[in-house]
Amino acid sequence: MNFKDLFEVWPNRYYNLRKVVRKDRQASLLGYNKFISTDGYNSFIYAPVATNERFLRDTVFQLDKNRIIPYAKLRFAEPHLDERANKRYNIANIFLTANYLGSHYYKDGNDIYFFLYNRKTSKAHNFKGGPLDDEGDTIVLNLLDARSDTFYYVKSIGFTNSSKEEQNPEIGIVKLK
Repeated sequence: MNFKDLFEVWPNRYYNLRKVVRKDRQASLLGYNKFISTDGYNSFIYAPVATNERFLRDTVFQLDKNRIIPYAKLRFAEPHLDERANKRYNIANIFLTANYLGSHYYKDGNDIYFFLYNRKTSKAHNFKGGPLDDEGDTIVLNLLDARSDTFYYVKSIGFTNSSKEEQNPEIGIVKLK
């Protein structure tokens, strides 16, 4: 199979990995747009579907020259559907770094979760929202550099004197151990 058999090439560097046409013409966005990551040696892709389906797309694929190969699967707790047959999990992204496999996902509504699996120690961590910073506030980690396991977060800071200050966010960069 060659490249053109796997992708429908769109103008301006966009590739159609999966085309979903819904009769009801409904769709949604998950607020994430980083679907390709690299651990420095290999490239990986995850293509989410935000519409309701009867199964959970929870596999990250490795891009290998002209092939897309299933690489890893996140095993979320069953059942994947609620009593109204709606998906319980909406996976926003799956990423791989030099030492971690992770994901941002929504569970049973609008609450964001952050899953992180250490590929070397086989330890998994699951956070509602994200891990806590030094002040005990929940932060949402976003991938910055997969080769070095480096992430960033943006945190809103309140005013100490709103008549004299312009509110600026705190941007933190963290490297996972």
